[in-house]
Amino acid sequence: MTDHELDQMLNQWKAPAPPAGLRARVLSRFPRVERMSFRRPLRWGLGLAAATCVIALGMGQTGHFSLENVANGVMKVHNDAFHWVDRMWWDHITAHYFDSHPAVYVDGEARSDVRFHGRSGGMWVEIPGETRYAFIIGYGGHKVEAAGKFDGHVLEFHAGGHLIHVESEHTYGFGGEKGVYVIGPQVQQ
Repeated sequence: MTDHELDQMLNQWKAPAPPAGLRARVLSRFPRVERMSFRRPLRWGLGLAAATCVIALGMGQTGHFSLENVANGVMKVHNDAFHWVDRMWWDHITAHYFDSHPAVYVDGEARSDVRFHGRSGGMWVEIPGETRYAFIIGYGGHKVEAAGKFDGHVLEFHAGGHLIHVESEHTYGFGGEKGVYVIGPQVQQ
C-alpha cells in the first residue's frame, strides 16, 4: 500500500463527533482568568516604592551612588568567576602534566628521584636530602615574585638555590605561559 492509497482510505473514514460535555470538562481544569482589581497592583507598587526609598537612603548614607555599588558588585562577580574558571583549567592542565612522567633536571642534571605532589594550588616538589618546596602555578595573588614559568611543556623555577627544570614530551593546554610562585619550604611530616 502506498502513502497515496492510505490517504485516500483514511479520507473516506468519518470521525465520530466529540461528546457534548468535552469542551466544558477541559475548560474546567484550567485556571480561571479573573479580572484583577486596581488595588492589588497598587499595593505591590507602593511596597516596591517604599523598599526602593529605604535602599536609596541607606546607600546615600555610605557616600556611594547605587549605580556604582551595582557596577562594583557585577565586576566582583565577573572577576571571581573568571579566576575560578582559570584556576580549574590550570589545575586540569597540571594534573595531566605531572601524570605524564616528565623529565626532571635539577641544576642541569637529570634526576629521577625528585618527586612532585599535590594538586589544586597545593603543589610541592621534594628534592631528596633536602626539604620540600611549595609552589603555585598561575596565581599571582601572593606577595612574592614569580620564581619561574610554566607553558604546558616546560616547568622551570628556582627553589632553595636550585634551578628546577621539568620537561614533558607533550604540551598540555594552549601553550599560554603562567608564572610559578614558590611559597617557601615546607616542614616534612
